[in-house]
Amino acid sequence: MAISGLESIDGCMLDGLEFCARAYAAFDAIRNSRGGVEELRMRKTQRAKKIVEEVLPLARYVQMRYGPGLRIKLRWRGGNQRGDAYLTWEGAMVTALRIPSHQLLEVTTAVHPKEYLAREHLNETGHAYAPRSTSRDRNTGKVISEPSVFSDRQLAEELVTQVRSAIQKKRSRQYPRPTSLLIQCVLTAPLLDDEWDYAIRELQKSEECLPFREVVLLASIGDRFAILHSRKHRHHRSNFRMQPTAARCARRGG
Repeated sequence: MAISGLESIDGCMLDGLEFCARAYAAFDAIRNSRGGVEELRMRKTQRAKKIVEEVLPLARYVQMRYGPGLRIKLRWRGGNQRGDAYLTWEGAMVTALRIPSHQLLEVTTAVHPKEYLAREHLNETGHAYAPRSTSRDRNTGKVISEPSVFSDRQLAEELVTQVRSAIQKKRSRQYPRPTSLLIQCVLTAPLLDDEWDYAIRELQKSEECLPFREVVLLASIGDRFAILHSRKHRHHRSNFRMQPTAARCARRGG
């Protein structure tokens, strides 16, 4: 069953740009509803959690990859299956870049472990400082957020730690081949170009052996996008298991 409020995209095979249009319309509908801002900020409902943590990163991914000679169709699924979206790629660049024509995309988030407290404080007071200086008072249960100072490259180093943690949580699971990993990076503040480049270099040093065909990072703050790792495509028989059957498409309404 499709998630309420996300019926226009849940389980539907769509052209990538049509997916983006529907995703943004669904986000706006939630945000403009009564209590919508708080719902999205606090991830109070399944639809809010899914659209913030999976749907919007997928839309961003499509917009960064879709272009001349490279068309993307995708089916996002709102369940808890392995692989959040099924993608098909078409166009001259698919062969040139050796991109598999069918693949799965798993979406996850790299975030400070106390980021939820900062969101709670923001929702209650209208402002919040960095998650690293945010805590909950054990006696009163009140969230306390205080200003803090970052040293040189500390933001970039925190990002490296968060991305590695996100990858580690996913790498032990079994995914059909080929599956790519998309990591949404929730930044505390904008990173300078050299800080972002430093984080990418550090991550590329230690994450060579991954179960994923490709690992991609994106961050809305600063409009960042980077391919962390990519393997050349080789045909796998499991591609056929990834292709939804006609019966499944009919049941899902795609």
